[in-house]
Amino acid sequence: MTAPAYDPRAGVYAAGRHFGLAEPEHLPRPDPQELELLVRFEHPAKLLAVAELPGAAGLSDGCLSEAYATTAATLEQVRARLARRVRDAAAELVADGTVQQAVRALPVPTGGCLVALGDSITDDLLSWAEVLRECVGLVRPGEISVVNAGVSGDTTADVLSRLYGVLALRPDLVIAMLGTNDCQRHGPGEERLVADGESDRNVAAISDWVRRSGARLVWLTPPPVLAPALAAAMGDRPLRVRDGDVSALAQRLAGSEEEVIDVAAYLRAGSLPELLLADGVHLDLAGHLVVVAALLRHRLRP
Repeated sequence: MTAPAYDPRAGVYAAGRHFGLAEPEHLPRPDPQELELLVRFEHPAKLLAVAELPGAAGLSDGCLSEAYATTAATLEQVRARLARRVRDAAAELVADGTVQQAVRALPVPTGGCLVALGDSITDDLLSWAEVLRECVGLVRPGEISVVNAGVSGDTTADVLSRLYGVLALRPDLVIAMLGTNDCQRHGPGEERLVADGESDRNVAAISDWVRRSGARLVWLTPPPVLAPALAAAMGDRPLRVRDGDVSALAQRLAGSEEEVIDVAAYLRAGSLPELLLADGVHLDLAGHLVVVAALLRHRLRP
């Protein structure tokens, strides 16, 4: 039986000298739409930094562009296009005086740091974290740092394992959205990546560690999932996420003693197909704007 052609986008990644295998005859080239999704959600420098490689922060765009199978110039064009969408969305938000007031009221002092902690839904270059950063830059220019510490693919266990590096920033406020990847089910038996009890223990451990650091922690419930859309997007790949799993996790978090903003409820009140990407899991910009609105409506106070 012939092995499928090398294509990490389809989960077929074992090839090349790094695995002790032959180099693939052809590298897959993403079309413009695929490339934009890769640039939005997959950030090699972050992944290598979490792996504690010392040169990760200094990787050039020339090097990074090779990972996307494109050129540095094209990579910059895609990033610039995404950044414009974030700037335009943020400018429209802060045109509302109540939004300006809410941004000014964020409990982060001048010179302080706000960290957005999460998985690909946060790591997304069109994410709620990126929009919030732009809003802060427009309303409180130069006053505070907003750090996107989302890493695509992270579970609560992954975040717990790298939390030291986040807290080394000495944040004043941490806003966390996690749990979707915990609910991934893999293989023919559809085994959960992280069991319910473990997810809850990890959330408690993350919360305790953040509070002990002196930072304030606010949790956002993970967004709903359109499981049929994800199944269609995955095709033959044995990866599923059940909305019931994500919803149960969100409900437990919302009912906990943590400070929680139930953004999942706001999203469910809208039209999910219009707020999610075609994969049924990731938020599109419209969905992220719902999250930002819910976060600012919460009116975080010191």
